[in-house]
Amino acid sequence: MNGAGPLFGAVSLIVFLVSPSRPVQSAALFYCALVGLSWLWSRYLRRSVTVERTVSRLRVPRNERLELVILAKNRSRLPVYSCLLSDFPGSLAAGADDGRWLLSIPPRSSVTLRYTVIGSSRGEYEVGPLRFRGSDPLCLFPFERVLENRASVMVLPARRESPLALNGGIPQGSVTLRDPRYEDVTLFRSIRDYQNGDELRRINWKAAARLGKLYTNEFLDSLNCPVMVFCDLRSGAYPVRLRRDRAERVIETAAAAVRSAAQRGQECGFASTGTGRPFIRPGASRLDTILDELARIDLCPGGTEGDDQALATDRELFARARAVLRSGGRLLYAGPRDPAELAGEWMRFRELGEALHEHRR
Repeated sequence: MNGAGPLFGAVSLIVFLVSPSRPVQSAALFYCALVGLSWLWSRYLRRSVTVERTVSRLRVPRNERLELVILAKNRSRLPVYSCLLSDFPGSLAAGADDGRWLLSIPPRSSVTLRYTVIGSSRGEYEVGPLRFRGSDPLCLFPFERVLENRASVMVLPARRESPLALNGGIPQGSVTLRDPRYEDVTLFRSIRDYQNGDELRRINWKAAARLGKLYTNEFLDSLNCPVMVFCDLRSGAYPVRLRRDRAERVIETAAAAVRSAAQRGQECGFASTGTGRPFIRPGASRLDTILDELARIDLCPGGTEGDDQALATDRELFARARAVLRSGGRLLYAGPRDPAELAGEWMRFRELGEALHEHRR
């Protein structure tokens, strides 16, 4: 504890003990009591003020703003005057005055504080700790608390438009389209006039009896198309010039494909030759898990000519990604080269976007 409070109190006590004058002793005693009350006020507030974050784990795409929310509570019956609260955004970009507040908190109340940060690079970042500085009203006994209340911010790949078109798969799913091959008889759409050649089992007999003519039932066309994204991040497969930029575009393309498939209710999986060689089997609710992997992933050694052992390992991973994909699913390749190097001559691909290729199993 620092400040002028202890020194002021000691001087007042000495004056009270040695001064022969009653008025001086009374004034010294008053100041001693004032110092004591200020000390009690400071100690009471130190224990009564709490600062917490509303969310401890956050995700945000690269180069987009993220709002951090902090809640400061005063649980005491005394007001807090002119306290300073600051947060440390770490490696995330923030404004010059963002994350610092000079505030007062009434008794038994709380204050919500907000500021924004931006992540310019993918990865996992830590925000914190929180620093709270307060004092009694006379500023005789200032105090400081460092609160190890940190937040984890995952900076995901930047958003990009995905050219992914789910126009094939197996019938009865969450993707609707106009293709009679994927008609779902459990999803009634409408009725139309009967035409020669319509099947009898499609006739709506209730409507025919009510309206006096034949009508045919029409159903929604829907399909299910699981998606497996394979991201090629072998450093040797990329040209040296602008290698990082090109790898970042490939990662963003893979993330766009996963986001597009998940938004349309499709099962998603992910595999990559990047750091850690992640492998996630296709399944529901895998979007956050895959995006977290794409946020951390980086280029990995490999892909150079003559490295047959590494190429055999990468081909094995590629074959495993294809093997776990169910019938009717789609295998997407995101990488700098034609995927035939990994897939072999037995698989042909059709280009889909800048660095995204597809294969229908």
